[in-house]
Amino acid sequence: MDNRSRQIRIFISSTFQDMHEERDYLVKKVFPQLQLEAAKRDVSIVPLDLRWGITEEESKTGKVLQICLEEIERSKPFFIGLLGDRYGWCPSVEELEKNAILQERWGDWLKQDIQKGLSVTEIEMQYGVLRSSTEINAFFYIKQPEVDDNSIDAIKLKKLKTYIRNQK
Repeated sequence: MDNRSRQIRIFISSTFQDMHEERDYLVKKVFPQLQLEAAKRDVSIVPLDLRWGITEEESKTGKVLQICLEEIERSKPFFIGLLGDRYGWCPSVEELEKNAILQERWGDWLKQDIQKGLSVTEIEMQYGVLRSSTEINAFFYIKQPEVDDNSIDAIKLKKLKTYIRNQK
């Protein structure tokens, strides 16, 4: 049997700055327990937490989105979304234009998402789960906001949280 078929890759999506504790808890407490149980069945669990996986060079050359989207594809159908108090970084069209692979593979819808001002986190959630034409094993964990904020990003975040809560 193929080793990859005995591997479960789980993509973890969130903004990095406000979800450290939650990501750390998953990586240090939850996944080790899952890995122990899975190992009894000769299955490996691989959590994909890209907080430390993207280099500064990759960031400067417009590869952040490419890496995220490729890892989501490799992880399907497993996805965890964490939403806290931040909406996240919104890439520019220039970011897309820096990377020919992004333009070729995801250009049409990705350019539209970027032009709408979607954050990388929302793009991940839309691509990985919300727009998926196949069944996905996804869990979303949504933190209640600590402060009432009426900034554009806070409004986008509230809209995304509401949209996710209304999904099956």
